[in-house]
Amino acid sequence: MKKVLLVTKLFAFALCMVMMFGSCSLVKKAKLKSAIDDVNSELPEDLGDGMTLTSAALSDDGEFVEFNVKCNDDATLLALKQGKEATKELMKYSLVSAAKEDKDIQELFKYEVGIRYIYNDDNLQATIEVPYSEIKELEESDMSKSDMNERLLKITIKAADEACPTDMGDGMSMQSVKLSGDDVVYTFMLDENLYNINLLKQNLGQFKDAALKDAISDEDSRDEIKLIYDNKKNMVYQWVGDQTRTNYSLKISNAEIGKLLQEAK
Repeated sequence: MKKVLLVTKLFAFALCMVMMFGSCSLVKKAKLKSAIDDVNSELPEDLGDGMTLTSAALSDDGEFVEFNVKCNDDATLLALKQGKEATKELMKYSLVSAAKEDKDIQELFKYEVGIRYIYNDDNLQATIEVPYSEIKELEESDMSKSDMNERLLKITIKAADEACPTDMGDGMSMQSVKLSGDDVVYTFMLDENLYNINLLKQNLGQFKDAALKDAISDEDSRDEIKLIYDNKKNMVYQWVGDQTRTNYSLKISNAEIGKLLQEAK
């Protein structure tokens, strides 16, 4: 989901190289196509998580900049299809929130085009788009930065939860992501043929810093964790055994999140 900003910034970087706006819409479209050509000269771009940005184009009707993304497996596309509406909202709020401080994205909006992502593999395709009219409406709203962040967190959680269950590998799957009061709760199911869940309880203290530091080391996860921190929320990991349904949880306070984010800079 957070690849939205990565891809858009890649586009906006190229856009800045040709930033000579004309009053005529035809001139704007010509410059936009030139910017897109610059982007394509840098592709393909590995986006991580089994996704590759392969090409960019202006839609036939001139209303969208289209990004074509190749996925390595059906699971990624199925997750996108399942959480399509939440992903669209996440994309929209992420763009407008970032634009409040990112001049490159502000310049992108001046072209008055929407964003369309076309994800595909050998079997499936998923299309997610945000029309410019929706971007403009949100951009012109009187929503404060803090309100925008609060809304963005709720959308992020909803998108993540709609993609569940998610196979994490090594006998672990994420079952849900929920906002409960001041806590963002991640629930995982463990294969008890591979994990001794009682042993996990004994080592929760050691796991605490290691788990969050590992998550913060990943750029996408760090953005999500910072969003949690900015909204003054805590993080809770909850593990459930698939056979005994024994469960243990670990809370990481907002202050602890802030400390680790600071150390990661």
